[in-house]
Amino acid sequence: MKGRIFKIGLVSIVTIWILILGAIIWHCNSIISSMVNGRIEDKDGKKLLKKYDKEIDKVETKTSDGIKLSAWRFKTNGPKGIVIVLHGMHGMDGGSLLDFGKFFKEAGYDAILLDMRAHGYSSGNEIGLGYTEVRDVNALLDWIKEKKEYKNKKIIVYGLSMGGSTAINAAAVRKDIDAVISVSAYESFESQIIDYMKKANVPKAMMSIYKPCFRLVLLLKYGMNPVKNSSINTIKKISPRPILLIHGDKDSQTSVQQAYHLKEKAGDNSELWVVKDKEHLVVEDILGEENAWYRDKILEFIKKN
Repeated sequence: MKGRIFKIGLVSIVTIWILILGAIIWHCNSIISSMVNGRIEDKDGKKLLKKYDKEIDKVETKTSDGIKLSAWRFKTNGPKGIVIVLHGMHGMDGGSLLDFGKFFKEAGYDAILLDMRAHGYSSGNEIGLGYTEVRDVNALLDWIKEKKEYKNKKIIVYGLSMGGSTAINAAAVRKDIDAVISVSAYESFESQIIDYMKKANVPKAMMSIYKPCFRLVLLLKYGMNPVKNSSINTIKKISPRPILLIHGDKDSQTSVQQAYHLKEKAGDNSELWVVKDKEHLVVEDILGEENAWYRDKILEFIKKN
């Protein structure tokens, strides 16, 4: 009798845990889906496209998984190199960063501002959190490699937020990326979510359950290992090519601690610049007179390397 009661109790406990785990996985999927399903078209990007209409041309290509990509290019005569600019996840696209392209053009570089999948004028209805966007960068790099005027030109990737993580992930698999500038990048998407949970005062025990569930959902959604393919693990593959990590110490979206973790994993080829009293993205008005200090630092890093 006691044995039977024990078995019933054990089955009940296991069943309850399975139901709880299933509910957590469903919740994780709901959170991620709400963030990545859909398209982003930034109004500011359209304004800047009109502003720079006579200075840019449109680049179009296609990814290995069938996404039609659009990008915007500033051209120079005899460029020192090429800078690919990658935007963040929400409220941004390639067009919204055209001021950054103007900055790099004035410094003597051809600048290409990519609308990554599900953003701007590129196709797709699902944001890839820096995982599938590597295919977007691959397609653009293949396009660049086909151009005679870009033969033997150095390629720098400058990424913001999700674009910063994408830049790291892309450089890990593409040896033709010569340098990376990564601003406000997250070390992994689940770490980003855990940061949000900490701010909401979620108990540590609960976060320890949610983290592997987020990873499972990411694995099923994107068909790739989210641990292996997160920038905290891919960044070490960039060595000995130079990396500049930039982060604001007051970043309320991505904790500065993630930047320290990335630096630790990157090795001696990397430089971490933590900017005092700066929020996410550090500097948004790249052409502002008050931001010459930031522009100087970027160009100093490029010139040095």
